[in-house]
Amino acid sequence: MTGGWQSQFERAERWYERVTSATAEHDQLDFLLAFLENSFSLRDWLIDTDAVNKTEIDSLFSEHVELRINRDLANSLKHHSIDRPSQGQPPSIAVEYAPERPTFRTDCRLVILSEGKKYEALALAAQCLEIWRGFLNRLQSNPNRL
Repeated sequence: MTGGWQSQFERAERWYERVTSATAEHDQLDFLLAFLENSFSLRDWLIDTDAVNKTEIDSLFSEHVELRINRDLANSLKHHSIDRPSQGQPPSIAVEYAPERPTFRTDCRLVILSEGKKYEALALAAQCLEIWRGFLNRLQSNPNRL
C-alpha cells in the first residue's frame, strides 16, 4: 500500500466522515466499527514506517483513555479471541434511548461502556481523531522526525 501512515490517517478521517453523515443505523454502526479499526491501525503504520518509536506511541496511548478504548474495541472487532487482553473488562458498544439527543435511529444513540463509564460513541470517535491530529501535527512540525 502506498502513501504510508499519511494515507492511513486519511482513511480513518474518511471513515469518521461516513459515521457522522450516515443516516441508516446499520451504516452508522458499520462505519463506526471501520473507523475504530482504521484509527487503531494508524498506530502500527506509524511504528512500521519508523515515523515514531513504539515507546512514543505507548506513551500517547497511556495519556489518552479514548485511544485505549479505541484499541480495545478494534482488537475485539478483528479477533475472535484475544490472547493478551488489556486490563479489566473490554469495552462494549450499546444503544441507549436518548430522545433528547439522538444520533442513532430517531430516538437513540450509540454509547461505549468501559470501566464503569459511558461514552457517547460519536464523541469518542471525534476525540480519537483530534488526539491523532494533534500528535501528527507535532510530528510533522519536527522535520528531523520524518
